[in-house]
Amino acid sequence: MSLPTICVVGTLVYMIFFSDTTIVKSMEYRSTIDSLRNEINIQTDSLEYYRQLNDRLQRDPQMLERVVREHYNMKRPGEDIYLFVPAGSAEK
Repeated sequence: MSLPTICVVGTLVYMIFFSDTTIVKSMEYRSTIDSLRNEINIQTDSLEYYRQLNDRLQRDPQMLERVVREHYNMKRPGEDIYLFVPAGSAEK
């Protein structure tokens, strides 16, 4: 084998296995990018939900009352409220 061939092969081996642009690191980066894109989609959906809820609360006073009463467990005079706690989530 000639010296230029050895240099080219050595450079390729270095680039594939030892440099910052290895195949393994590229796959790790792609996985990280995919998980971050999924997180962005989840956050975008959540943001859209709260924007719509905010819009409804500004337009509909009955919706506002319902959300506030559910969130703060408020009740009207003479009204009973029952809170249902899922099994296994009750504090001991």
